[in-house]
Amino acid sequence: MAQTKEALLADAERLNINVDGLDYNQLRTAVKTAKEAADGDEGENGESTETPTETTPENATVARQVAAREKRAKATKQAAKEAKKKKAKAAETKAASESKKEGKDNRPVFTDDRELKFRFKKTAPESLNIDGKSHKTADIIKNEEIMLELVYGNSNYIEQIH
Repeated sequence: MAQTKEALLADAERLNINVDGLDYNQLRTAVKTAKEAADGDEGENGESTETPTETTPENATVARQVAAREKRAKATKQAAKEAKKKKAKAAETKAASESKKEGKDNRPVFTDDRELKFRFKKTAPESLNIDGKSHKTADIIKNEEIMLELVYGNSNYIEQIH
C-alpha cells in the first residue's frame, strides 16, 4: 500500500518521528518500524506502555549493529565454554591413560645367574616354537634352560628390566 508523502508525514508527526533530511523511502521505513514498535508496546487497554522514541534509519542501523555485536559476543563465550570443556575432557582422558600405564606390570620375571632380570615384551606372542615344539610364554619363563637360550641368543621377544 503506497502512501503519499503527506500521509507519511502525518503518521510520522503522530508517532513523534524526526523527519528532517529523510527522503520518501527512508520516511516510509521509519514510519513502518515505528508503527510495528508501537503495536508491540501497547498494553491491555490499547494504550502505549512506553513513550514513543525517535526512530530514524541511523538509529535502526545502530540497533542492528549493537544486536550483531551482542550475538558475536555470545557466540564467542559459547565457543570458549565448549573449548574449555573439550580441554578438561582431554586432560581427564590423558590422566586416565597415564594411570593405566603406571599400573603394576604383572608379567612374570626371569632372573639369570648374573642377577639380571628379564621378561617377555608386551608385543611377544603367547606361544613360541622352540626346537619344533610350541611352548607358551608362561611355561617358557619358568624353564631356565629355554630362558637362558633366549637371553644369550638376544631374542627380540625378551627385554631386560633395569
